[in-house]
Formats: sequence, structure tokens, C-alpha cells
Amino acid sequence: MEEIIDVLKNMASTGQPPQEGCSKLGVGYDSEFAKLKKEYIEDQFRKGKSTEKFVIGPYGAGKTHFLRQFIEVSKACGCATAEIQLSKAIDITAQLIVYKEVVNCLKVPGQNKFGMEALLRCCIDDINRKSPDPNSGRFLIDTWIAGLAASDLADHRYKRVLILTIKAFVDSHNELSDAGIRWLEGDVSNRHICKILDRESPIPSAEQNLFGQKALFCLCQFIRYSGFKGTIVAYDQADEAVDVGKKKKDQILSMLRTESDARRQLSNNNASAFFMYAFTPPIIQQMNNYPALQQRIAEPDPKRRFFDGNVYSPMIDLQQPYQENNTSLIFLQKIGERLVDLFYEAYGNKIEKSREDLLKECYDWADEIDVKDQSIQKRRDMVKLTCSRLIQLYETSEGAPPSLPNAITSSMEDEV
Repeated sequence: MEEIIDVLKNMASTGQPPQEGCSKLGVGYDSEFAKLKKEYIEDQFRKGKSTEKFVIGPYGAGKTHFLRQFIEVSKACGCATAEIQLSKAIDITAQLIVYKEVVNCLKVPGQNKFGMEALLRCCIDDINRKSPDPNSGRFLIDTWIAGLAASDLADHRYKRVLILTIKAFVDSHNELSDAGIRWLEGDVSNRHICKILDRESPIPSAEQNLFGQKALFCLCQFIRYSGFKGTIVAYDQADEAVDVGKKKKDQILSMLRTESDARRQLSNNNASAFFMYAFTPPIIQQMNNYPALQQRIAEPDPKRRFFDGNVYSPMIDLQQPYQENNTSLIFLQKIGERLVDLFYEAYGNKIEKSREDLLKECYDWADEIDVKDQSIQKRRDMVKLTCSRLIQLYETSEGAPPSLPNAITSSMEDEV
């Protein structure tokens, strides 16, 4: 995790949570993450099953933070993860494009680099580390490859190129391994690359949508086969990608149904994948108006939703906990407490004001925000205000270096 003061500056100016360290900053969802971990990462992933969830909330509700904290929980359990920042430039109806994004953002535990090459190198290095000598290392790798060849990956072409690329890595055949990596990253219609890959046939555009879907299945299957617990794919700000015309929107909603059906089939393919979308309430309303999608997001028990303890609910509505009396103020106070605790843990020896006095002020800030704003977006306001005040305290303390004067700005559309 980066320096605490830098995290505070970023959250004060943008409202965005850090890329890493959300578990240290998170408030209010510990029991929910524990339930998701037990049911899906520990139990269902062990059986090769897959699932999907929709995280719902307006701008500023904490969707990004929720996704990133769940990613951290999953990494700690040994899962490969990918956080996809969706935008209008990404056509989520094109499955090959979605697959490319997942691969580019893929990260495995203990690795700093992203992507397919990092995944393959991690797998090979892990086998070599377990080997008592170089000769047995090659034997273990060959055994691993043989098992992969006998596996039931969803597409035979993907399996063939994957094995070819792994062998090229092991044999230091750079031209072949580079071509294999590019193909596995989604460049499947490049004739030059396909020629290098023992004349693999380019995949025509008419087949790329189906292939992209199968490629994502294969990737998840391979990750599980390689000893990881499973794969977590989090699509953040998905509402922006759905902000299109009606005709295109209908296509996207239809594609979401196709994806949902297909991902249920992953359970039969030992993929152990968890797909999590972030949507605003209007998108969910549109999904409810679309008959083919209605059942995908229907609550199994309308009287017992996710935050009531029903871990099987397809929707994680971040507004639900705030519907109880006094809950929102308690959340705001806990947000302040967490930030103050982190601040004093890092810089307490430099700060003259006591933690207790600062907490009293923090509770006053929470009262002000709670009275002023009745929406869930007040979480973001509390984070930005608290971070701003902590930075000010840090900079006026003796021995603390000054920060840039423009470090704190306003951004009403960013999320916490």
C-alpha cells in the first residue's frame, strides 16, 4: 500500500479509493465479505462452480471501493483477479474485446505485472521452485503440460496455442512464445501471428464473438488448473458502458443475458469464476423491464436480500444498509474513525492534537454531513472532508513536509 498521506490526498481530491489497501479503509461490510469468501471462494470454487453478482448504487455509493476490497479478499485467498474499467469506448457486446480487457488487467497473487505473459511465467516459475533440481523441474513441467492437454478446456484451438506457447517459454523460443502470447491476448485474426503458430487458422470476424466467450472460459479453466483458487472479474462503472441509444442498449441487455446463461455453464467446466458488475439503479430498472433479464436479477427471497444475510442474492444493493434508522450516521462515524486511526498509526508521533480530540471533531463532521445530505453519496462527502482535514493537520504539524497547494480539488462525479 502506498504512503498513507498520499492515499489521503488522492481521496480528498478525487473521492476515489486507492488501487490497493481498501481492506484497511473499508467500513461496514466485513461480515458480508466473510460470507462471500466462505460460500463462493472456499466452497463453490472448490467444486469448480461459478457465479455473478450485481453491485448497485448511485454515484458516490462506494461501488468501486466494494469491488476493490472484494478483489483484495480474493487475492489473499489465492485467486487471480481483474478489474475492468468500462467506458463508452468499450463495446461490451463484443466478447473478444471483453476478453482482451480481462487479459490485459489480469493479475495473480504475488505478481506486480499484469497480463498473459505474467500468468504463464508465474505458473512455470512456481513449478520450478517446487523442483529439487533442474531435471526434475522439466519433468514436472512436462507432466503439467500433459495434464493440460488431457483437460476439458472449452475451445480446442485455445488449448493448442496455450500448450504451444508454454513449451516455447520453456524452450526459450522467443518468436513462438511472443506470437503465442499475442494470440492468447486476443489477436486471433492476425495472419502473421497465426503463421508463426504452426499455421493456426485466423478466426474470422463472424466467429470472434463466440470465440471471445469461449476464450474467457478457457482462461478461467486454465487459472484453476494451474493451482489458483479461481478467477475474480470485476467490471467497474458498467453503467457508463450502457449509456447508449435504445437500440444499442437493447443489444447490450440481450448480451448480458447471453453472458449470464453462458456463465452458468461455467459451473460444468471447472472454471471457478466470479463475475461482479457495478451498476446504478436505473440500469437495474431497465434490466427488470427486459423479460429475458428479469429472472437473472430476481431476488430468490424478496423479504431477505443480500444485507439481510442472503448470500445467494444476485444483487448487492449498497443503499440497503442505509434504510435503517440512524445507520447512515453510524457509517459516517466509522468512516471517520477508520481514517483517523490510520492517520495516527502512521503519523501520531508528529501530531500534537490527541486522537480523542480529533475523533470528537470527526463526529461533528459526520453530524453535519448526515443532516445536510440524506443520500448514500454522503459517504463520499465524509471521506473527502475527513481526508482534507487530516491533510491540513499533517501539514501544519512540526516536521511534516508541505504538499502542493492544488492537492485538494472538487469532483462531484467521482465515487468512493
